[in-house]
Amino acid sequence: HFSNTRLADGNVIVLWENTPSFSDSAEEQIIYQRFSMDGTEIGSRVVVAESNGVFSRASLATELYNGNVVITYKDQSSGVSDVVYQVYDPNDALISTGTLPPISANYGDAIPIALSDGGFLIASDLNDPDDSNMGFGRSFRFYSDEGVPVGDEVVVDLPRGRDVGGSLVKMGNGLIASVWRSEPE
Repeated sequence: HFSNTRLADGNVIVLWENTPSFSDSAEEQIIYQRFSMDGTEIGSRVVVAESNGVFSRASLATELYNGNVVITYKDQSSGVSDVVYQVYDPNDALISTGTLPPISANYGDAIPIALSDGGFLIASDLNDPDDSNMGFGRSFRFYSDEGVPVGDEVVVDLPRGRDVGGSLVKMGNGLIASVWRSEPE
């Protein structure tokens, strides 16, 4: 799995996962590297995380308006899918790292979104595999540019049934909308 993020200066961050079968590492790694538009590497590769196979294939990056970069990925070492985030400065030095609050449900893909007035939002789908607590939902949490949580996590319960086509939409007025289509069972 890999993803790329276009930066404000025209360069790109490519984020990927190395597995032992495809690299010299004995452990699975999540790595990012900056590239110029002509494909030239800028700086050194950054190893975001290493593990013995407990990462999920859901690593994403976004650039904040102050030049910091936020990386999110899922870590399954606790038995459920936790979301880990890391904030790097424009020189790729780690500023902070954290985990979304532990809950009994599994986090789905975690999408980091830069906010125009500073900071960022992490939005994630939730799924309770036992359906004993909430079933399905969406989680939102706001953070400062340095990765400090701002306020509490907001969880929205989605109607039971098959939830189809969930997405986030940036609106021109600085708001973010969560949109999905739900089909009752």
